[in-house]
Amino acid sequence: MRMVWTILLRMRLWLRGIKTNKCIAEGPVKLDLNSEAKITLGRNVFFRGNCELKVRENGLIELGDNVRLDFGVRITVAADYSIKLHEGVDIGFCSLINGGEDITIGSGTALGGHCVIQSSEHIVANNQEISVVEGNYKRGKISIGKSTWLASFVVVRPNVTIGDNTVIGAFSIVNKDIGDAQMAAGIPAAIKKRL
Repeated sequence: MRMVWTILLRMRLWLRGIKTNKCIAEGPVKLDLNSEAKITLGRNVFFRGNCELKVRENGLIELGDNVRLDFGVRITVAADYSIKLHEGVDIGFCSLINGGEDITIGSGTALGGHCVIQSSEHIVANNQEISVVEGNYKRGKISIGKSTWLASFVVVRPNVTIGDNTVIGAFSIVNKDIGDAQMAAGIPAAIKKRL
């Protein structure tokens, strides 16, 4: 079946004018793209199946060489923003990368299952006259360095930088910067030791 899913994905990308660069699919990949959407794929990008790439207006998703997306990974980017996964990034089962602002993940970094990288959040204001969904957003860039590991169920909030060679423990919420070669964990994540 891998060959069938791969051929289907490559044909759909090719019809959109997107170079496939020998991408591989082990299951269905949903593409939710408008006419201005931009996707670039490095060589040998691997989709495990039931993944989704969603680009609004002129947003950009850039997947570097040998990026791997496990089952159920969803990557969505808003207008005018970008999500860039550098070479060898590995995204775990059912993780979500939501780019309401720019997101960059450095080469060799891995995310465990069910991680959420969220660069925009709804704002709830006092005496708000419209629904939360229709309201304003807090937006902020997210940058995750090279050779970093986010264990399962980690949430990264807007305006956060995580350094190179860093480990974030499972079930942590990262709401402030974490430097290079640190181990952090907790709600909110705090530095536990230097690596």
